[in-house]
Amino acid sequence: MIDPDRFDALAFVTATSPAMGLHLSPERLATLAEALSLVVRVGAPALTMAVPDDAEPAPVFVA
Repeated sequence: MIDPDRFDALAFVTATSPAMGLHLSPERLATLAEALSLVVRVGAPALTMAVPDDAEPAPVFVA
């Protein structure tokens, strides 16, 4: 699980953005890191929940 208090979003964005073909200015990197940090903080509690192997990711509608 990702620990939102220890996750370094700026280091992550700086390391991974070139691999995705993104060449970002330092200001843009900082803005993206702030957004990612918020996503990690909000999403971390969801990662603590156990999900059964047979759970479906979304309802399936059949016409």
